[in-house]
Amino acid sequence: MKKSLLAIAIAAALPAVASAQVTISGYAKGSFDSFSIGNKAADRVGKTSENRVTDHSSRIIFSANEAIDNDLSGVFQFDLRFNVDQVGRISATEPASGTSHLTAAQRALYVPVIQNAVPNPLSSGNNHVGIVSKSMGALRFGRQDIYYGNTGSVLPSSVHINASAPTVMHQPATNVSMANWSRTPNLIWYTSPTIQGWSATAGYSTNPLRTSGTNETENDLSTLATVRKGGGTFFQVNGQVGPVALAWATVNLKSDYWTTNRADCTYSNPDRCWYEQTNNSNGNQRGNVLTAIYRGGPIALGVGYSQNEVLTFTNNKTERNAFNLSAAYTMGKHTLGIERQSGSDEVLNGVKQGETGMTGTVLAWDYAFSKRTNIGITYFELENDRLQAIAPFYSGSNTFGGQMAARPGEKYTLTSFVMRHTW
Repeated sequence: MKKSLLAIAIAAALPAVASAQVTISGYAKGSFDSFSIGNKAADRVGKTSENRVTDHSSRIIFSANEAIDNDLSGVFQFDLRFNVDQVGRISATEPASGTSHLTAAQRALYVPVIQNAVPNPLSSGNNHVGIVSKSMGALRFGRQDIYYGNTGSVLPSSVHINASAPTVMHQPATNVSMANWSRTPNLIWYTSPTIQGWSATAGYSTNPLRTSGTNETENDLSTLATVRKGGGTFFQVNGQVGPVALAWATVNLKSDYWTTNRADCTYSNPDRCWYEQTNNSNGNQRGNVLTAIYRGGPIALGVGYSQNEVLTFTNNKTERNAFNLSAAYTMGKHTLGIERQSGSDEVLNGVKQGETGMTGTVLAWDYAFSKRTNIGITYFELENDRLQAIAPFYSGSNTFGGQMAARPGEKYTLTSFVMRHTW
């Protein structure tokens, strides 16, 4: 996009990058929603529907590109996430589960530990610094969305974010989201040049299983036996064959921390129990996903297939396969979209767990006022099988307000009027 006055002001204030091309992009997106719970669980005795205003991961992206010579360029990106409706909490006290080891008398005297008291909300997006060679490819350091966004979806941009397919495509078990469902931090990645329509990306993270809303750093160095050397690898191949875009991606991620049975989990040091149990007891994650997207004239078709697994510190391995079919048709300024997401039953240690699958259905209409301003209506159903309890994408806090969680067998229905403006 063209330089704005703000971009010019930033460049003028930073002489070191004054000669670089500084751009500002991003979007603001929000919706008015009607959300309801069907097949409600027995413990839901209150209301089962509500209206609300929801943010959709709105962002302002500052980027710079400085030509070093005819082949090399230095690049930088700062992805600022903000909410159009409200600012989320940036600290949280230890929940009751973190004091379960204490007696009633000890709990009465206990002062809750503040977790993540000073995360930096300004750093939660896709941020990086790197160097790009036209002939050799690009090398970057930072944090990046990897893997979980590969779903084969072709739905229009105004679709409600809760309807996104990662819930079904990349959740091998309840409360396990592949590759964080967010940026993977501590990442170094290389992207090859595109040769005859094909390119590859390879990445390594020193500590991959931290989410974008937290700022703690795992540590391989410790006197505790429960700390191990974590890390993660990511590999993706992209290709264009005529009107069809193909992609295959794979991840293998593990946390530094592996067990909840810490020796220093005592009444005098109870924050160790909470910190380990809730924040760092991430299982090993492995996954593969293949997508194909066809775009020809007014028609877009997409398909995605994934295989995901998680291995806990108790050596319980849960696996799930998922499938996604997506289609869109554009008529002038109008786009109609439909998507069917299907997750198989879980397989625990090689044994299929019946009635643990889920399905998602999306119907969407988008109207483009211009190249930058869209409105749309989204209808979304996420239906859990009788023994499954999974919430829509973009965190339980956005779905349930942070006060409750999904329940087995429930169905979640969302109807939304969405507005989006890009720049």
